[in-house]
Amino acid sequence: MNVFGALPDVVIPSHTMPAVNARDYFLKAGGQLQSEKAIKPLLVKRAAVAGTSDHSAPDAEQTKLLSANSVTLVTLRQGLSFPYMEQAVRSFDTDLPYYKKYRSLGMLLRLEADARAAKGDYAGAVDSCLDAIQMGEMIPRGGTVIGIMVGEGIVRNGEKNCGKYATHLTDSEAHSAVKRLERIQNLHIPYSEVLTEEEYSVQGSMQELFGKPDSLKSLYDGVEKANDDSANKDEEQQPKSLKGLLYIFPNKRASFLNYTHYMDELIAAAKQPYTANALPIPIPEDMVCQMICPVFTSAGEKDREIRARLGILELRLAIRAYELDHGHLPDTLAQLVPAYLTHLPDDPHAAKGSYGYTRDKVGYTLFSTSGYVPPKPKKQH
Repeated sequence: MNVFGALPDVVIPSHTMPAVNARDYFLKAGGQLQSEKAIKPLLVKRAAVAGTSDHSAPDAEQTKLLSANSVTLVTLRQGLSFPYMEQAVRSFDTDLPYYKKYRSLGMLLRLEADARAAKGDYAGAVDSCLDAIQMGEMIPRGGTVIGIMVGEGIVRNGEKNCGKYATHLTDSEAHSAVKRLERIQNLHIPYSEVLTEEEYSVQGSMQELFGKPDSLKSLYDGVEKANDDSANKDEEQQPKSLKGLLYIFPNKRASFLNYTHYMDELIAAAKQPYTANALPIPIPEDMVCQMICPVFTSAGEKDREIRARLGILELRLAIRAYELDHGHLPDTLAQLVPAYLTHLPDDPHAAKGSYGYTRDKVGYTLFSTSGYVPPKPKKQH
């Protein structure tokens, strides 16, 4: 036996699917989508027209699209009542076409929020936003890194204008919204758990793949396809230097162990409190690891950014409810607990604690005590 090619004898666990799975409803809703290709262009158009206003007139094309997808939205919302569990992926050959449908559903909810706000239904608009946020928080459970990346995009669609709409809520509406968002936050899957499932997925895929002829070429093709699907990368952006190495037979055992060791270190680091100046964990000088692993660090950074955005939104909703009840802003964030929040949201960019809060003559400012400043949003939808 070639010991350099023999993989370690590792048993890779799977997971149990719930009896009633929200995933089935989301898949069904994706299959019911009408005029899907029109959703993103219309969203871009509406964003350009609306600008910073929340009183933009309803759009006839938007109304027609939402009407055509009324059944789709009903099906999607039915799924929000049940737990979600993604199928275990143990092969690079597994197709995940439904993630594109999920993205479209998130954009559809954002269009619905925009339409509701345009009609003065701000409570309904916030509900649409929270539906998108909830869906985005649900779909990473049981899935790999691509699932949390798609989920983050859906959450962003929900979070995008929710704070703006929330300034119009009544006291009872604000109370309801903040309590719901707090419950949604509890659905969040720690990034360490997503990385663990990613490790299992690639280990299982390696076990399957390395038994095939031309295994390295198959691996490269599979990773290239996944990168195209998840990040919309052009072929020109792929690492050309690897293409000349496609037919070099790798040390399969070393690749498996290198990948496993790297992921174990990454998972352990993800479980620790955030440290702004922490040195990145070096990716092994192994062509398999170099192809698969670079996205994991950036995905973790995006996960923290989403956590920060939702924490700020949660505080804004609670402050809105407090101000309506008391006629003035709270002096400190601590006054929001326990009547409005069971606890203050953690700042994911600080080692511990929540956000900073200051009042001024025109309102208030929320900020990270770590000094973190969120990046300016890109012009995309």
